[in-house]
Amino acid sequence: MQILSVPVVAAVALTLSSGLFHLFVYDRMRGRRENLTFALTCISFAVYGVTCAGLYNSTSLPEGMAWQRAQFYVVFVAMIFVLWFIHDFTRMVPRNVLWVFTALGVLCVLVGFFSTGELSYSLSRSLIKEVRLPFGITGVYYEVELGPVMLATNIFGLIGMAYIFLIGVRFFRRGPKSKARYLALALLVMFLCMANDIAVSTGVYPFIYTLEYGFLAVTAFMTMFVVDQVVKASRAREQLRENEERYRVLAENAGFTMWTTDLDLILTHINPSYEMLTGFSVKEALSMGFNGMLTPESASVGMTILNTQYALEMSNPSTAPGSVQFEVQVRRKNKSPLWAETTATFLRNPKGAPVGVVGLTRDISSQKAAEEESLFIQRAVESSSDAIAMCDAEFSHFYHNEAFARLFGYKRPKELMDAGGVMSLYADPKQGDLIAKSIVEQGFWSGEVMARSKKGRHILVDLRANVVSDKSGRFLGLIGTHTDITEKTAVGKALKGSEERYRLVAENTNDVIWTTDLNLQWTYVSPSVYRMRGYHPEEVLEQEFSDVLTRESTQKVLEMFADELERELYQPGPEPRSLVLDMEFLKRDGGTVWGESACTFIRGDKGQVVGVLGITRDITERKKAEEERLKLEERLQQAQKLEAMGTLAGGVAHDFNNLLMGIQGNLSLMLLKLEDSDPLYTRIKNIEQHIKNATGLTRQLLGFARSGKYQVTVTNLNELVSRTASMFGRTRKEIRIKQNLQEDIWPVEVDHGQIEQVLLNLLVNAWQAMPGGGIIYLRSENVTMDNRFAGSYCLPPGKYVRMSVTDTGDGMTPEVRKRVFDPFFTTKEITRGTGLGLASAYGIIQNHGGIINVYSQEGQGATFNIYLPASAKAIVEETEAETTIVQGSETILLIDDEEVIISTGDEVLQALGYKTFVARSPHEALEIFKENMGKIDLVVMDMIMPEMQGFELYDHLVRIKPEVKVLLSSGYSLNGQATTIMEKGCDGFIQKPFNLEQLSQKIRDILDRK
Repeated sequence: MQILSVPVVAAVALTLSSGLFHLFVYDRMRGRRENLTFALTCISFAVYGVTCAGLYNSTSLPEGMAWQRAQFYVVFVAMIFVLWFIHDFTRMVPRNVLWVFTALGVLCVLVGFFSTGELSYSLSRSLIKEVRLPFGITGVYYEVELGPVMLATNIFGLIGMAYIFLIGVRFFRRGPKSKARYLALALLVMFLCMANDIAVSTGVYPFIYTLEYGFLAVTAFMTMFVVDQVVKASRAREQLRENEERYRVLAENAGFTMWTTDLDLILTHINPSYEMLTGFSVKEALSMGFNGMLTPESASVGMTILNTQYALEMSNPSTAPGSVQFEVQVRRKNKSPLWAETTATFLRNPKGAPVGVVGLTRDISSQKAAEEESLFIQRAVESSSDAIAMCDAEFSHFYHNEAFARLFGYKRPKELMDAGGVMSLYADPKQGDLIAKSIVEQGFWSGEVMARSKKGRHILVDLRANVVSDKSGRFLGLIGTHTDITEKTAVGKALKGSEERYRLVAENTNDVIWTTDLNLQWTYVSPSVYRMRGYHPEEVLEQEFSDVLTRESTQKVLEMFADELERELYQPGPEPRSLVLDMEFLKRDGGTVWGESACTFIRGDKGQVVGVLGITRDITERKKAEEERLKLEERLQQAQKLEAMGTLAGGVAHDFNNLLMGIQGNLSLMLLKLEDSDPLYTRIKNIEQHIKNATGLTRQLLGFARSGKYQVTVTNLNELVSRTASMFGRTRKEIRIKQNLQEDIWPVEVDHGQIEQVLLNLLVNAWQAMPGGGIIYLRSENVTMDNRFAGSYCLPPGKYVRMSVTDTGDGMTPEVRKRVFDPFFTTKEITRGTGLGLASAYGIIQNHGGIINVYSQEGQGATFNIYLPASAKAIVEETEAETTIVQGSETILLIDDEEVIISTGDEVLQALGYKTFVARSPHEALEIFKENMGKIDLVVMDMIMPEMQGFELYDHLVRIKPEVKVLLSSGYSLNGQATTIMEKGCDGFIQKPFNLEQLSQKIRDILDRK
């Protein structure tokens, strides 16, 4: 063995011993991760020492090269473990930096393993080296020159070692000196040795490699660190054993519960007194932990307090409190929790740093109960309506409650003492002396006495006074309760004097006056009960309370009477309370009558409740009027809600129609240039069909939004109903449709498309209510609404046509019936409905000046009634519109604020042969029209534009040229502004989106009109 191997082998033995000791013994005892990474670092350095010894003792070039490469791998693995150990030991290496160095170290090992030839090593230098060492020793070792890959990785290793050294310096400055001095010195030596090795490899510094001696320095640190830790641990264990034995006897025999936790509040010890306190064994307590010992609320409070104290300790130990005290509720086994007082402080190591928490907990449930009882008594006295006062054995007044202050006018006890004490309250001082003497001799006194307030007002009070003594019977003072009976006494006297007058009033009033005892047995009923119920007073007195009222009213009155009686007995107020109830009474003829009853308690001479007095007035007509009012308010709220959502739906439909108009215009232009045989022709026609379907959706939205009718004609509703029912019935074989249509039905003015939509929505709704099949009944008839029925729906009275759709389905609950016309409300699955059908039907019928309502009960189907105002006009027969494209050569002014409408509309009009002017705003349109009114034959204008309303623009055009022809175009339907413009003489209206055929026909119809 070469001489250079001797210190290396010794270091290997020491380092390996340290690593194995930490890995198998010390780490198991302490459970810290820094011990594990320390052990892995020691083992990796021991392996590195083996590679060094192998290199020094190599006998051939291949063997030396193999040991040299092994050194390279092991040194980088050791550096990675060193970095992880420094991270765990000092807590100063950020985790992201740790992972970066780890990844680069692994990369260097992989590159070195897979690289060959000159990239790793160069043989340009002699392989065998001899060096003269001190004391005449000669050392021989192998040397190769590092290639570019090895050199780069060694430089990276030097950077990593420099970073580790800087961390060591920082730790030396900030950390505990006993731990830092060895580490900083070892890292300095290792850094210098690695720098020396790289300098030798590059030929800068002609000396032997010294990294192995840096390894020896780190080994020395590790050995000293192990010895230091073991010695301290042994001393600490010995000291701990002594302390444990000293305090164990004290803790286990203490009358309070002593416990300790670590810094994570995990219980480490608890004395046996905990079992006597809670019923849980020590083993159960340790398994439950800190949170399990307490109720959830107290656990949260305790955790918050202890965490706060720890944060204060960490931020500024000098200002942190030594201990903290708080109250918690401790869980008991199979019993309710008890209140305990806990005092806690930090458990510290010899250097004063917190390592856990130690606490003392004692039972204060008896103290808590006494406090609560005392507080309850105090609050009861304070909230009492009686005036309560206390004085000591010398008759010195020291306490009174709020009721006493209100009654006699003394806000503070000192005021009464300055006025002469409790004896000054008596109007007759001699009577006060007699009462005081009687109280002391007999122990109590009660009766009526005339008192005097601070302002001199005389008050008749009912006084109840008692002696207060301690357990031994020693006289401590007096307590007196005063009840003001001045007004009550006066009322009692007045009542006796006027009893006869009240009897005459009771027997001759239209209202029913009655009394009962506390069991609600009738004791008096006035004769007016006969007019109200058809029973004589004598008959009523024989009836039970439940025989007089309906079941619902009986239940309501009994519950309310029980609550009021309990409140009156246990929480009496200063003034008598009265209660007003609406009750439904049973009549002799089997009917019912509603009565409004004002009830109050009847009191005896001492103020106790002895019965009930009631005055009942017939309010049947008022009840009916209130029911009608509530129905009207409900309909008004429904209308307001639908109106608000309708405005939103109308705006969405308008914008959607404009988008469809742009698509339709471009499709029309494409179709003009395609032959029927072109493959694209069919696809474009399919797109047109989709646009038509989308237009149907906007019709639903506009119908719900009450955005007008498209094309109104005088119609026979029966024909429309029959046609729609026939079409629907052909596709639904599982149902039958029965029609009962009045022959001489009155004509109505409707939009055929929208009314067909309403009928289809009602038929689909009825069909879906009968999943197993059933019958749908259709009925029409002429009706005349009177003021009452029409007024409840805010409609004018007159002639209407009613159309009814009835199904035999499951019916509706009251909750569903109230919301059936709400938009987007549906009881069906998401894939079977949008909730717009009945909402749009509601809007369409409202927009036609009619109403739609529903009657339904669970299990009895549903009936939807539609009322449409009858028309005096003659029925107009429908004609089929032409569908061909008609061209022209006139000049048209197109006005619209939507760019897509302007661009496509201009092209469409030019494709039809017309010359065009376009305007994107009303002001621009007026300028163009003024300059070219002689050339312009037709104006096509949008209804809704910024800057100016549609009817205002039309008025300006007419003033400029009275004979101007105007075609109104809008995403909305024909209502509101559009109706106003049409009534002023506008020549036509076309609904967006429209196709080429519709536009060409409408333009030619207006231009050819004379």
